Amino acid sequence: MNSTQIKCFLSLGKTLNFTQTAKELYLAQPTVSKNIHNLEKEIGVALICHNHRQIQLTKEGKYFYQILLKLTTEMESAIKKMQDNKITTLHTISIGYSGLPFEKQFLPIFIQLMQQKDKWNIELKAVSLSQPGILDKIAKHEIDFMIYQSDFFAQHSLPYSPMIEAGFSVIIRKDSPLKKYAQVPISALNKKIFLWDGKTPLSSVAKLKRALKEKISDNALEIQIIHKVSLATMLVQAKDGIAIVPSFAYDYNNQDVFYRYLDWDYTTKYGLGYVKEKESAPYFKDVIINMRKAINLIKEKWNN
Repeated sequence: MNSTQIKCFLSLGKTLNFTQTAKELYLAQPTVSKNIHNLEKEIGVALICHNHRQIQLTKEGKYFYQILLKLTTEMESAIKKMQDNKITTLHTISIGYSGLPFEKQFLPIFIQLMQQKDKWNIELKAVSLSQPGILDKIAKHEIDFMIYQSDFFAQHSLPYSPMIEAGFSVIIRKDSPLKKYAQVPISALNKKIFLWDGKTPLSSVAKLKRALKEKISDNALEIQIIHKVSLATMLVQAKDGIAIVPSFAYDYNNQDVFYRYLDWDYTTKYGLGYVKEKESAPYFKDVIINMRKAINLIKEKWNN
């Protein structure tokens, strides 16, 4: 479920007219129809019905409309309060993140959880983990916590709290014969592989690369290293090949490709790095507990 689908449904629930909704949202009418159809498909119930060329909400549609309307109203109210500076924060906690789809899914939940108990102000900072001196931002307290895969800074002695542990996933086209596997064997992989790695090469990826070369006997094996997870899905859609990324990079909102776990007995950790002093901060336990909870809520939606 994405924001465009929600906007289309809320508008249609009000107008009960595809043409008016399209005008209201500055979208083409087929785009509105497609978003409504995809929303119904995702939640598994019919939300609208046609009665003598008129649009009506089904019983389930009316219920869902009221729920979304309430949530949207509450969100708009919260934003207005923040803009009016009516919320007094106890402390600003900065979180560095690299921009994975997974992070964009769990971080809003994390922020909500943090604000339920105390009025912490969470400041998100997009960072490049390969940026020179990035760890200095933690040492200088410019960033309180950094989210990263454990082997990004394996050579450093930062305290690290793992949130989850996972291996690698294979991204395939929807017409790929590999979709029959719940866990794809390395021996079954295509010969052309787009393999994600950090700009500073990671030990986990180096080990995987060796395993690929050992288990795929064909000398024509072609491995192309890429540095952006978003590029992996585009290359798979556009070209003849598959991509391998850490399972943390899974994007369950992407309906254009399939994700399957790679059948390889190796995992890496994903969590928070920080300086030792943070462990005595009044918000430390809340950050660890609530981030782990938010991550697990999203991880439950993984359907590899």
